[in-house]
Amino acid sequence: MILLTVIFTNYLIGSFVAAIFLKQKLNLVNVTKLGSKNPGATNVFRTNGLKKAFLVFAFDFLKAVLPLLFIKVFIGNGFYLQVASLSLVLGHIYPILYDFKGGKGFATYLGCLFVLDYYAFIFSALLWISISKTTKKAALATFSCLLVNLIYTYFFQIKYFEVQIVLTILLIISHFDNLRRFFIKKEINL
Repeated sequence: MILLTVIFTNYLIGSFVAAIFLKQKLNLVNVTKLGSKNPGATNVFRTNGLKKAFLVFAFDFLKAVLPLLFIKVFIGNGFYLQVASLSLVLGHIYPILYDFKGGKGFATYLGCLFVLDYYAFIFSALLWISISKTTKKAALATFSCLLVNLIYTYFFQIKYFEVQIVLTILLIISHFDNLRRFFIKKEINL
């Protein structure tokens, strides 16, 4: 029963995609119609500016951190944290609340990483900022973080390796169009 509660609750929490859920409160232009047409922090940055993008990122990040911290404190580490992480990211990418059309999941993934392995989170955040600033390509920064985290998890956090593989696959699938555009040199700059 706990397992089903963890899956369902976290999927539902993940389904609240900030750029859609907070559209009116933040006075956002409809990001599903502009830019990359994705309701994520990067597209909000392109279409609405840094301040609103930060708020969207913070919401999508914290919607992972808070329930995972609750699980860590009241249920314990390990299996339930991994299941909840997958459910949160799946909910963000395929939200039932928005006809299964959500964001790409990286901010929510970073929120999961923050709880699962704080050091990997810090390194990922710094790596993402560094690569995106240098190349102006958010997708390249995201793919770099995913690859580095996969390698890091294998060597230093093997207990989370399986969940890291699945999260990496989910995020690559959600960023597939970015990957395609990157290789044909048509990826949108930050």
